[in-house]
Amino acid sequence: MSKRHKKKPAPSKATATRERVPSVLTVFRFSVLDDQSREMVEQAASTAAPMLWLRDGKFVEQIRAAQTPAQVLDLAAQAHGLAESAWMARVRQLSLAVVPLIAERLRASRDIPDEDARDTVRERLIAALRWTGLPGAKTLRECFAGLDEYSQSLACVVLGLLHDTSSAGLMWDYVQKMQSRPQSYFVGALWGLIDLKDERAGQALAELLDAERSFYELYGLLALAGDARAVGPLMVRLLREKDDGKVDVSVAMAAVAQRIGRPALIAEFEKMSDADVDRETLKATAERFLTYPVSTIQEYFELYYRGLRSDALNV
Repeated sequence: MSKRHKKKPAPSKATATRERVPSVLTVFRFSVLDDQSREMVEQAASTAAPMLWLRDGKFVEQIRAAQTPAQVLDLAAQAHGLAESAWMARVRQLSLAVVPLIAERLRASRDIPDEDARDTVRERLIAALRWTGLPGAKTLRECFAGLDEYSQSLACVVLGLLHDTSSAGLMWDYVQKMQSRPQSYFVGALWGLIDLKDERAGQALAELLDAERSFYELYGLLALAGDARAVGPLMVRLLREKDDGKVDVSVAMAAVAQRIGRPALIAEFEKMSDADVDRETLKATAERFLTYPVSTIQEYFELYYRGLRSDALNV
């Protein structure tokens, strides 16, 4: 998987934003979220195993035959398809002993001339650090400034999954820098802040709404972490959207409403309502969102609430 060549989950029900599939950062997160998600990705790849073996078999054998940690890491650029699973399995067997070597390889990766190969190496090394706890988080923080913006976004994903709260400021700064760029690399840092339960995730999402940004994960992430600051911009979008897009906004709005509660929701409505709109009308509008079934919200945005499922991969 790279930012140009990657395997993607099929779109969930929430597809009204302009992007029809999750960004590579979201796919990457689910590939390293936990062992169950990783196994599902590998199982999906195995359905094409005979064909993939013709392409990847020689690299799998090289990875299995590698004698030292350094030799295993040297094969990161070849770790595609079946070889990626074999490579990650070997690296995880090495455990914490491999962290200093990964740090060396990350720093040296800037000298790889081919952009695709550089992306692949960095993706594999950053993913490997997901399983190394605090030493891995420390390595990512120390190497962060030397990575390109795409790899920094991957690092934010892993730092979030490692619950490295000391990286929250780094993620926030990254979102601020990237939110006006045409790429959606900021999605990795949004995931990181959400996994850290950092309240600035809500602020970042509100700012992206205000800036009229549209990306696949927008409403799902708002359902997870949107706060009172998102209410006004969401209501503006609700009035503007049509058809399926209106459903996306409504379900996200219901999730936000139930998170912040009735008084805060009505207070936000009052800020944006005309003077002649009576309080009972505001209460009735709030009630529609507050009584929206939680099970329906979680089913609609199941990729965000429940993670990768067996029927979510497009293979």
